[in-house]
Amino acid sequence: MFSSLAESAASAERSLDIHFLYSQRDIGRLLGVPNMLFVERIADVFSRGLLSGNFQLFLTGGERQEGERDGNAGFNLSHGLHVPVLHRRISIDDITRILDDEKDSAVVCVCGVPAMTDEFVDKLVNYVGVDSRRVLFEKWW
Repeated sequence: MFSSLAESAASAERSLDIHFLYSQRDIGRLLGVPNMLFVERIADVFSRGLLSGNFQLFLTGGERQEGERDGNAGFNLSHGLHVPVLHRRISIDDITRILDDEKDSAVVCVCGVPAMTDEFVDKLVNYVGVDSRRVLFEKWW
């Protein structure tokens, strides 16, 4: 979905404001960022200016480095992009903060394991008030 949005925005010569929240188990420190699925590809799209917005990484199940706290750490990727890291799961509050007053015009894409996808879609539609036609999802089985 993300790559397709970037390509269509570039070909139409328009800018899309994307806030990309990406969560995964903290294997980055063990295996290195290039082994984290899609991270370099996502960073490449942002670094080339194909989309505006931001990319934020949430790492679960790992240990923080000494002196590290949420927001003051991150990864400097090969594309020159610094990606901030939070050491926790993404919450519905993270999404609603980004939506702010734009819940009636924003499109939210949720991709992940079925339980997480179901939870976020339900909360976005039934508690946050996002129109169900504006919440797209894909489940990883």
